[in-house]
Amino acid sequence: MGDNPFKLFYVFKAVGQIRLILFILVLLTGFLFDGKAQAQSLPVSCKQQQINRLHFGKNLYVRVIKYGFHDFKKLNKVAVIVPPTGGTNLIDRQYAYYFCRQGLPAIIMDEWTGSNTKFDPFDLNSHQKELDWGKKAFLTLTRYLNPAKVSVLSTSKGGIGTSCFLNEFPRNIRSLVTVVAGAPLHLTISRSNQEDLRKLRDLRMRRWQLGSVEDYDRMIYDSLKVKTSNRNPRVRLAMIIAEKDFSVPSSLQHYLANLWRPEKIWRLENNHFLTIVFSFGRLRDRIHDFMEESF
Repeated sequence: MGDNPFKLFYVFKAVGQIRLILFILVLLTGFLFDGKAQAQSLPVSCKQQQINRLHFGKNLYVRVIKYGFHDFKKLNKVAVIVPPTGGTNLIDRQYAYYFCRQGLPAIIMDEWTGSNTKFDPFDLNSHQKELDWGKKAFLTLTRYLNPAKVSVLSTSKGGIGTSCFLNEFPRNIRSLVTVVAGAPLHLTISRSNQEDLRKLRDLRMRRWQLGSVEDYDRMIYDSLKVKTSNRNPRVRLAMIIAEKDFSVPSSLQHYLANLWRPEKIWRLENNHFLTIVFSFGRLRDRIHDFMEESF
């Protein structure tokens, strides 16, 4: 780095600032340009977000953020958004707002029983427990929405989760769009370079003195009861693939695409983060149209 040992730091800082600027520009694009006029009037303003905590018996709750409606039972169609790692973010909200502006009411799955649990890092069963809680919340919510027809948008961790129980989707789910989801399930955990999963892998491999990442692959595989679902013929599928992804490795996204053979595949030559951002900026109208065509 020549005579300036801090140059690399400033390079990384500049890259981070560029990513932030791109993120903001994409969000502003979503605010300023809806792409189409609102398709139908909705009973609630799309800017008026409503938070509901739904209780299903004593042991399950699902907190949702609603856009464009009051009464669940008066819905005839709805988009359900399943967020990535970290929960609801600005992109999820922008999708919901955009769908609502096009006349499609939207729900974000914001929180559910078990979603905020902190696990012992050496509990290998934690991945299955987390998946079981998410599955129960998702299937219970979408069955509750019946007879409304449902289209689902799920991103990263949310997409990986929904892909595992695709064959158990209730009949009112008509389509699923995944953003940067991959398979097989155990490799999306063991081979991810997402910061938390990478640190967890390194910590476990040191503690258990594993000789190779293949040994870790096998441990994760053996700990999981659920595998990625094959194609569900009742559900139309679309995928957005990041061609330069290391968080959900691109090879695993291609594996899932080959397994499913979805009706639509959109490929972006970006990493994990930028694909999530640019999917909204570039593809939100196509995602919406795919959902509407599925009803």
